[in-house]
Amino acid sequence: MGRIQNYVARAMEKSWTTIPHVTTHDEADITDFEHARQDYNAGGHRSKLTLLAPW
Repeated sequence: MGRIQNYVARAMEKSWTTIPHVTTHDEADITDFEHARQDYNAGGHRSKLTLLAPW
């Protein structure tokens, strides 16, 4: 392994072991939003509203 690869490997290992890794799961009632989205999309607008799940 070259010097740079070795340095990067050590830095990544240090980051992996020292930086906290957090995962969170939330739930939300989006019933009203979904109804509004469907009404908007049925209204014949040029653009559509969609749901985007950020993961």
